[in-house]
Amino acid sequence: MTPATTATPGEVVRRTRRTQGMTLAKLGSLTGYSAAQVSRLERGKSNMADLSVLQRFAQALGIPPQDLGLAPITGGHPDSVIGLLNPTFGNTCVNT
Repeated sequence: MTPATTATPGEVVRRTRRTQGMTLAKLGSLTGYSAAQVSRLERGKSNMADLSVLQRFAQALGIPPQDLGLAPITGGHPDSVIGLLNPTFGNTCVNT
């Protein structure tokens, strides 16, 4: 079972960041957010359903987008995404 099916994207981000020994400030620097905003996203206090936000965090953490509930584009670049696999995270599909 993938992390996206058992945890929210924020929980996956927090667990991955801590496992990698990364600080909130470092992840914020890599994603363009403040440490406080990263913390709010991890704790679910700010919505993490925006595709661009999920893409930024997956890339910064070096994890597959699928870990955050995103689906890869078939036949496209492996880092590209089109939508969410789990509709409880927000939008179900976005055209690129």
